[in-house]
Amino acid sequence: MRLSSDPASDILFNFLPVNTLWELAADQSFDSRERALFSRAAWTRDYALVRKVDGAKLESYLDLNPDIKALAEDVKSDYPGISPRHQRLLTILRAPPHNILVAMPGPWMSESIKPENLTEVDGWNPNDRNWWCPFEPDRQLAALRQQADFALGSPYGKDYVQRRLGEYYDPALVLQSAEKRDLLLIHHPMVKAVDWKEIRALSRMPQAPQRLSEAALSWARKSDGKDGAAEALALAVRTTRYGCNWHGSHEAYSRPAQQLLASRFHGTPWQQQTPYWFGCRRTEWNKDFTEKVTVCTPKSWPKQEPLE
Repeated sequence: MRLSSDPASDILFNFLPVNTLWELAADQSFDSRERALFSRAAWTRDYALVRKVDGAKLESYLDLNPDIKALAEDVKSDYPGISPRHQRLLTILRAPPHNILVAMPGPWMSESIKPENLTEVDGWNPNDRNWWCPFEPDRQLAALRQQADFALGSPYGKDYVQRRLGEYYDPALVLQSAEKRDLLLIHHPMVKAVDWKEIRALSRMPQAPQRLSEAALSWARKSDGKDGAAEALALAVRTTRYGCNWHGSHEAYSRPAQQLLASRFHGTPWQQQTPYWFGCRRTEWNKDFTEKVTVCTPKSWPKQEPLE
């Protein structure tokens, strides 16, 4: 783990098993916001992988995240007869920063994910700061290698460095350096602690907009209209606008959620504030870099060799 004024920004934390994140959430050597972050990532991973999320884990999670605890209590107050399962769903829908990551990779440095407000949508970086995307191994492994290169004194922007150094730049030495870096990483205690089976499960699970929208649809089809299902549908549609947008179109579940809200809960405030459903939300610059265009194909990153 590198020395930093933001200890939780280390990309290695993204690879740690859920059980280890729970242990870190109880580690008093981290400050309260970092422990809250560890518990939030751990609990969200358990929820996303359809594991047990109540009992002691839920109690610890809510104690470390008092704002989310207050949200959960508000949900119970708003809908007194709500089931624990639906209370959890609606609490997640009201709190966008339910993400499975601890740190988000950046072009130069990574940054821990510690939003100031747990109820506000982040319109700038929905994939890292709002409801979760599946784990992207190639992206995370590239960020981990970049972090190691920085720690070892290797320059970022190798193409730029190669052009500037010209004849003095030796690609063979760079390749040799990369091989030694990977050898160091493979033997790093935190990398050796990675549960690669769990990482694969996290990378294959549904993204949050799909998981949450399908749960809201299932609830709403059986709802009497007074139990919070209308709000759940409206907020589920919101996740398809502001949640993960790297993994293709949301139409398959955003459209049914918005249409069921319009037909079954017509005239409610939740229906009135949800006039649209959402499909493809990812944008990229066109080839001439004159405007951004909508892209429906899933985002990909350069293929990375595993560190198993």
